[in-house]
Amino acid sequence: NLNYIHVYVEKFIWEISNGRKTIRSGSQSKKRYTPQTIRNYKSFYNQWLKFEKFQKHKYNWDEIDLSFYNTFLHYLNSKKYKWDTVGKAFKHLKVIAQAAMDDGIHQNLKFREPYFKALKSDIENIALTFKEVELLENLDLSNNSAWDKARDIFLMGCYTALRFSDLKKLRKEHFQNDLISIITQKTKKEVVIPLKSKMKQLAIKYQYQAPKISEQKVNEYIKLISKMAGICEPIEKKEIIGGETKIKTAFKHEMITTHTARRTAATHMYLQKMLPIDIMAITSHKTESSFLRYICLPKEERVRRMAENEFFK
Repeated sequence: NLNYIHVYVEKFIWEISNGRKTIRSGSQSKKRYTPQTIRNYKSFYNQWLKFEKFQKHKYNWDEIDLSFYNTFLHYLNSKKYKWDTVGKAFKHLKVIAQAAMDDGIHQNLKFREPYFKALKSDIENIALTFKEVELLENLDLSNNSAWDKARDIFLMGCYTALRFSDLKKLRKEHFQNDLISIITQKTKKEVVIPLKSKMKQLAIKYQYQAPKISEQKVNEYIKLISKMAGICEPIEKKEIIGGETKIKTAFKHEMITTHTARRTAATHMYLQKMLPIDIMAITSHKTESSFLRYICLPKEERVRRMAENEFFK
């Protein structure tokens, strides 16, 4: 009975896995779901089964309303999930609810109500400063090839603003006339990036491809490497866990991931006075407002720019 949510979710995952159901709307409309997105829906399905087991009840589409929303939210918060994890659960449910309605399974529009929010926290992202990138560059890792590879592919991200998934695809044919030209995995659009001299040195070192190392290992090693380099500034960060806002202090090296490199590149391009529209051609941001939220300006830089404004003269 497809009116039971868990039954339809199982069917939905089967259909997106074999291409029978494609992305409904947006820039990727009519294209197949990526393997990672399919894994995300499978995780949601497991999460949903645990929820129904806890509730001792199998929900159908007609039961989706404000009372259900609050019940599901309370359950997710009781598991001490981070706010973004909670938000993704509702986001997946909303997509599946729309798919079920498109398939004629139900006519319940409550999932479109304003209260049915896919919650999202304001992520406090970080980027490295010019000095911090230099510290990584100058760190001698010649006695540990795995650390050396992790540092180098991270720096490749700092020099190009490419995602890790695209860095891993780099081959000789992507380097032409001091340019990198590659069709990115996420957007399926061609990105052309001038070849920075330091990037060229790393490309030569690895015969014009990325070091062979997994993203999991890079995320593990880059924290340790950054600590060795002295990137240890304490940073206060806000997290919403289990519905409660908590302020925690973390050291900067603990917060660094492969994606930090991409943010670092975009931020440094902006600080070096590149036009936002040109940087957006590399990062694939569609609007300047979304791009500017991506930039991580140091507080000192913001204050300096404000001080130079005529208002403060």
